[in-house]
Amino acid sequence: MTTRAFRIVTSAIFMLASAADGLGALTLKTITNPATLTYSPDSIVSGTGNIQVQCGRKFSGNYTIVLAQTSLLPVAVAPAEVVSYGLYKPATTPTYALSLDGTPASANEVLSGYFPPGTPSTTIANIGFAVLVSPLSLPAPGLYTAKINAKLYAGSYPTVGAPVLTKVITVRVRVKSHVDVSVGSTGSSFTITAHEHTIAFNPLRENAQESADFVVRSNIAYKLTLISANGASLITPEDATSLVAYTVTAPDGTDVLANPVASGASATYSAYRSHTVVVTILPFVDLPTMGDYSDTLTVTVTAN
Repeated sequence: MTTRAFRIVTSAIFMLASAADGLGALTLKTITNPATLTYSPDSIVSGTGNIQVQCGRKFSGNYTIVLAQTSLLPVAVAPAEVVSYGLYKPATTPTYALSLDGTPASANEVLSGYFPPGTPSTTIANIGFAVLVSPLSLPAPGLYTAKINAKLYAGSYPTVGAPVLTKVITVRVRVKSHVDVSVGSTGSSFTITAHEHTIAFNPLRENAQESADFVVRSNIAYKLTLISANGASLITPEDATSLVAYTVTAPDGTDVLANPVASGASATYSAYRSHTVVVTILPFVDLPTMGDYSDTLTVTVTAN
């Protein structure tokens, strides 16, 4: 009989693993997008956003954030205009326009910062920026959305190599319908505060003519109408029975009290359109009583 001895050996392998702390070397932690801005055709509209940069392990020195717009929707189709906006620094007193094409020409066109040696890895720097929406263009109504890549580089401007990380900034601008009209003498330009204009006949004579311009700014099709308070008659408080009739016509002779001054006129966008009217004193039925005669014409512009 043969006897065999078996040696049973057991071994246990213990593996020790350490979980990564997730801090990395340098990172874009979060981006706070600006709130949706509402466009104004008469003033700059502004908002602010913020980028958080985390130092991470074993990093010290300069860092740079380069911006590059990737899209702006909806796309304007001529003659409509695109919304005009820019990102600026610093956020509180916007001074420098940031490059949005990914190719900054100077350090003033990028966002940047510095982590001194020994900075704790949990340290977060807040880099604020401002968004300014210009009134120089008057876009069609809509909600415009811009997507901008924020590329983080280790090092100062000019950047070299590949970015450490890229995140997206979103800028939204709401444009409402705008129809504005100003009134003035013939040849006047658009003036938002020009709400009144006086056409003077001195002295008041039969067949006398004077003209005025209604100047429209609009981002939609519009209709322009004119109403007389006294039924196309000049009256005087001296004598309620003494009336002086007149007409208001377009240069082609169209009666613009009976018909719109303009109907279905196309949007002007940031340009303006003038509508000239001619006031003509009709022959007197009776010799008017001595006095000051007047009437009020009210012009209204509405979406058409």
